[in-house]
Amino acid sequence: MGGGGESTTAPVPAINGKDAIVDRVVVDLRDDAVPTTILASQSAPVQSDGDVVATDGVSPVAINKPPGSYHISVLHRNHLGVMTLAPVALSST
Repeated sequence: MGGGGESTTAPVPAINGKDAIVDRVVVDLRDDAVPTTILASQSAPVQSDGDVVATDGVSPVAINKPPGSYHISVLHRNHLGVMTLAPVALSST
């Protein structure tokens, strides 16, 4: 499973409650015309309530790519990966 070599700090795994980190996934941005081409990949923690967050444990996942349309896939070590059927338009925010 890919990822961009991300890491976190000691306080993140210590978060409790619904925001406790319980797992991780890999989020890929894929080419809009050739979805088998991965353009960027990032590991992201999963909170106990199902939120996928940045490595700080609270912020939204942000991948440094220019605004555009991308297929987004989410991969987990024990589950079937998923990918958007159509490209999704992403902005700089």
